[in-house]
Parts: sequence; structure tokens; C-alpha cells
Amino acid sequence: MRLYRIGSRRHLLFDGTGAFLYGGRWNSRGRHIIYAAQSLSGARLELLVHLPSGDVPADQVWIAIDVPDGMAAETVDEGRACPNWRAPDYADTQAIGDAWYDEGRSLLLSVPSVPAHRERNIRSNQRHQGFGRLIASDSQPLIWDARLFR
Repeated sequence: MRLYRIGSRRHLLFDGTGAFLYGGRWNSRGRHIIYAAQSLSGARLELLVHLPSGDVPADQVWIAIDVPDGMAAETVDEGRACPNWRAPDYADTQAIGDAWYDEGRSLLLSVPSVPAHRERNIRSNQRHQGFGRLIASDSQPLIWDARLFR
């Protein structure tokens, strides 16, 4: 499986420090989790929903993360997820992700994407014993189409 992650070139992309410092939809602070998508376009859409409108990001890069076959993954299905998993309040989804991380149940957590309905995002537990088997590419410049920002 190949995953994609986008971020500022000022930060390491194959690193969960951002999630550790700030938390996210699927984890509260204090957990080294790398957020990625199953496609580059999915990763782009996940980023777009968090950008100020009208601004073309100037310093974005992307990486591919290769996951060897057979790596353990846990899946959160839309039907089984908490009823308000799309809500702006992350308390319930953070509880799911925090339990997964804290118990070390698997290296990967597959979760539904909020902005890309029917697509999946993958969370990687950077402290899991299998993390060293993931392989990240060198970062590449992310080219944006300015029409997305009109």
C-alpha cells in the first residue's frame, strides 16, 4: 500500500510531532501519529479544507509512504464509528484514536475521510514496533492549480 502526506517544507513530513503538539480529529495531544491519505488527491483535499480561502500555499511538499504487505491495520467503519464522527467537536473520534494508539493495537488505523466521502485516510502510530518498516520517499514540490483558489 502507498500513502501520501502533504505539508510545509519547513517541517519533517515523516514525523508525528504536529499531532503530538496539537492533536487532530483522531488523536488528542501527546501522541505521535502521522496522518496520511490513500491518494495524493485525497491528501490535497484534506489540506484544502484547512487553508484560508484564496491563498495558494507556496511552501507545500508531498511524500509517499510505502507500507509493506501484511502490516497490521485496524479499520474504523463509518457505520460503526460514533454517530457524530464528522462533527467539529473531536472528543469522540479522539477517544477512538487515543485508545488505538495507547494500546498499541496496530501500526495503522484506517479511518473515513470527512471531506472526501467514501475515501479513507490512514493514521500511523510512530511509536509502534512496526513503524521502522515503513519507507518514506524524499519530499517533492506540490504544484497547485491556481483555479482551486478563485
